[in-house]
Amino acid sequence: MNSTGHRLRAVVVDDEEYVRQELAFLLENSGAVEVVGQAGSVAETLALLRQTEPDVLFLDIHLPGSSGLELAAWLRELPRPPLVVFTTAYSQHAVDAFGLNAVDYVLKPYTAERLEKTIKRLQALTRMYAQTEPAGEGETAREKVVYSGGTLSPTPRSKDERVGWSKLAIPRGEGYLIVDYEEVYWFESRWGGVYLHTENETFLVPGTLRDYEERLKERLSFFRCHRHLLVNLEHA
Repeated sequence: MNSTGHRLRAVVVDDEEYVRQELAFLLENSGAVEVVGQAGSVAETLALLRQTEPDVLFLDIHLPGSSGLELAAWLRELPRPPLVVFTTAYSQHAVDAFGLNAVDYVLKPYTAERLEKTIKRLQALTRMYAQTEPAGEGETAREKVVYSGGTLSPTPRSKDERVGWSKLAIPRGEGYLIVDYEEVYWFESRWGGVYLHTENETFLVPGTLRDYEERLKERLSFFRCHRHLLVNLEHA
């Protein structure tokens, strides 16, 4: 995170270019935010995360091919995710948004006064993080993300419209490999760890087998057939 006195590095995500430009102008005009990138889709956003290492995403909810809510859920997989401010014309998604630890939920049309409140909240959080994060020698500003391509695919939702999970970030040497849960053949608990099996590869992944069972309970294809196995029936 940026230390006190530094401008926040932000990426603005909206599928409408004129809306992105307007928001970027208001943020830059505040003097407290540097807009380091703009994106119109989830795929573009993921690429910008690696290139720009932003402190915060100003993220629209309705995006082509996916949603900002799903992207925010995926970002929680990262050890040091950017802060998220949702920007939308629809108030009905606020509960889901704050359930994903959003810093704020800003309704369109934007005003400088409303964004000033958001920026003050972001500044307070970044000051707190700067005081609590260890300063590791040679540590980069933010962990790199290795993205394997494609976009986040829509996921099944429960009746109360909770956000589903579609991707898993697997720690690798220089960053993270993103695997779609549809590519998973089975999870296996052994030797004190959890292993994810795809058609051709096996990965050691963080968490417990119960964690993945809970996370994937909305996906009817995953079945806990043994206390050590969680299988994807689509590949059975």
